[in-house]
Amino acid sequence: QPLGNMVGNSIEVIEAIETLKGNGPESFRNFCFDLVSELLIETGISSNKEEALQLINQKIDSKEALNKLKEMIVYQHGNPNVIDDYSLFPQAKNKVPVLSKKSGYIKSLDALEIGLSAMLLGAGRESKDDVIDLAVGVELVKKVGDKVNDNDIIAYLYSNGKNEKQAYDRV
Repeated sequence: QPLGNMVGNSIEVIEAIETLKGNGPESFRNFCFDLVSELLIETGISSNKEEALQLINQKIDSKEALNKLKEMIVYQHGNPNVIDDYSLFPQAKNKVPVLSKKSGYIKSLDALEIGLSAMLLGAGRESKDDVIDLAVGVELVKKVGDKVNDNDIIAYLYSNGKNEKQAYDRV
């Protein structure tokens, strides 16, 4: 299954910002923290995982990590206000709920199929001539192991109308 809940350009960036604010989904947060802790240990900044995780949490809690992202955005001539105002990101016209077809538990999620769904919506390229739509993508509401009832919302498609039916059928 995908690491986080979002698959698509703008919505993935928003999820990353939320993680730097201490609010991201647990699975994505844990992946990021594990990766950064390994880097901190390898570079000698931290001597063990516990120390590394304490440092990471300190940087998140103090907003130092978020402020570093703002600096990076400014350095690349972007608008740092996106960190506090997500409406500055491209917005999809449609938010289409994907409904479960039956009750039970989510047994598996195919990350490739979900990625292909996002691509069909325009979040990626099938050929080098395709234009990327930064606003579109897929939000996973349910993940592996989650209980669902018939017609529960399991995901949302953020769409501008391109290939919506085909993307829906793949999720």
